[in-house]
Amino acid sequence: FSHGIPFLAGWLVAIEGPVRGRDYKLYYGWNKIGRDISMDICIANDLKISRDNHASIVYEEKKSKFYLISQSGSLTYLNNKLITDVNLLENGDVLHIGDSVFVFISFCTEERKW
Repeated sequence: FSHGIPFLAGWLVAIEGPVRGRDYKLYYGWNKIGRDISMDICIANDLKISRDNHASIVYEEKKSKFYLISQSGSLTYLNNKLITDVNLLENGDVLHIGDSVFVFISFCTEERKW
């Protein structure tokens, strides 16, 4: 954080589903995904996404890596494979969460970080 402003680390861009065309900013640390307004990434229009913490994307700044973590027993897919634990995210990976499909785009890398 710089003067209370979180550092941008990457994006999710919706390519299919009820929020197609929208983008969601990812920041340093935990980015919780769900339908509730209290989530870091609120996807209220997709009723197949859990209200509270369906999944999380974590940016770990020491290694400059992103991870996708399925939460609360919800189904989350990474490149068409069901995830059940912590998975490394790579630029361009495709995430299926509820009825929505997202492309992951990293900004921060080992060469470029704040």
